[in-house]
Amino acid sequence: MRNCIARQESVMLPFHVSRMMGTSAKVLGFALAKPEGLKLVFHDEGVEVDPDDVDVHATFIAWKNFRGLSVKHGIWESRVSIEVTSLDGLDDVPAVRDGKIVLDVPKRNREKIEPFERQVSDFQSGRRGNVDEEVDDLLEETRRMLQRRHEF
Repeated sequence: MRNCIARQESVMLPFHVSRMMGTSAKVLGFALAKPEGLKLVFHDEGVEVDPDDVDVHATFIAWKNFRGLSVKHGIWESRVSIEVTSLDGLDDVPAVRDGKIVLDVPKRNREKIEPFERQVSDFQSGRRGNVDEEVDDLLEETRRMLQRRHEF
């Protein structure tokens, strides 16, 4: 039953955008996979991220504009590259490099990358986002758990 509940939670992937070989974080933000696409939320350069602060920039990448996601793990951080079919409308994203959106994820948040990748894949392929199916899965899991209990 825990798996069904965990699937409903969105993974928020913290990132920063570095300009000097990973030592100077200029922009901090979060990436979030949604049924409609990827959402990047970030502050202006040099402003700390405060979850309660509403003065942030948000950029949305629809799944039809999403081409792929790749991850490279380094010693101090991991680099998540998001490929899109078009950079139109992504002018305010500070992480655009070589036609990709490049996000640096600190080593302490590395464990969030794999669940984030899984969510992106599930949303993009349509395996996630159907609430009726998720409720059916949850009910089925509950039924099996009660049935196992009854057998004892």
